[in-house]
Amino acid sequence: ARTNKEAGAAKLAHSDDIHAVGWSVHDAHVLVTGSKDTTVKVWDRRTLSDSSVRPMYEFDTHIDSVLCVDMNPAARGVFMTADEVGRINVFDYTKVGAEQTAEQSIAGPPQLIFQHCGHRGTVWDIAWNPYDPWTVASTSVGDNQNTLQLWRINDLIYRPEEECLEELMHHRDVICPRSKSDKSKKQRKEDDRAADEDMIREDTPTGNKEK
Repeated sequence: ARTNKEAGAAKLAHSDDIHAVGWSVHDAHVLVTGSKDTTVKVWDRRTLSDSSVRPMYEFDTHIDSVLCVDMNPAARGVFMTADEVGRINVFDYTKVGAEQTAEQSIAGPPQLIFQHCGHRGTVWDIAWNPYDPWTVASTSVGDNQNTLQLWRINDLIYRPEEECLEELMHHRDVICPRSKSDKSKKQRKEDDRAADEDMIREDTPTGNKEK
């Protein structure tokens, strides 16, 4: 359908060539661009104009030209970008400004939730799997790579921390098995007594058991 509304535009949205753009499937007015200037910008199209070229957010965690952008189809705020040196960054712009511990801040800003560094050449394309939203296909070229990679982000990265901790507690004995030396003296005595009782029961003939 036609509209009389003027189309949006923003000249000099980046300081160098703009290589990629992606629309959010969750926010009708949000789009993301990636540029040769190494930055990634999140825009609200309602504020685009030649007189005001101010993005909602600007991320500068890439070290070379950003070539690809793809928005996650299942998670609001999540998208990934890829650059010329083979790095793929996964961002969540809803986490901008979130509190971090000192240890977390070493890994990067809160909105950078994951980095994939498995490619050795330029990443040429990236795509989320629409049927398994945290699985990704990515391709690279150069240096005789010509590689297709399929990989999945561990769900412990993007699920709520409390939910992850609760699940890990259910499997703690498998993840962190305790050695016998970790048990208390009382527990070791109880285990030894139970083992002795089992041996006595096995050695006692059925017919001679006391009634």
